[in-house]
Amino acid sequence: MKYQFILVEMNVPLDDVIGFIRDDERNYNRVEEPLQIEAVKAWPGCLEYMAKPSKAVQEAAIRHNPINIGRIRKPTKEIQLLAVQLDPRAIEMIEKPCDEAKSLATLLA
Repeated sequence: MKYQFILVEMNVPLDDVIGFIRDDERNYNRVEEPLQIEAVKAWPGCLEYMAKPSKAVQEAAIRHNPINIGRIRKPTKEIQLLAVQLDPRAIEMIEKPCDEAKSLATLLA
């Protein structure tokens, strides 16, 4: 089935939501945020198809598994710190970690 957008009320199976996001990197903007969150929890690779996932989507992905930080393009300092706070090893997944995240990882290691 072809979708133009996906809302929670549509009760679209999560596999279809994930497929829709993967079909075109612009599609994630056509998926309601709560479904984006469920999609990244079920299949973290969805993050790689999202140019600018919302803060809520990023936080949910990190809280689900801090290592998901490596799938987020240009994570903010706040998101980096959250990931490292939850798992200091997450620092290894950040392409260009901020100084605060490096310090926190060292402190917590």
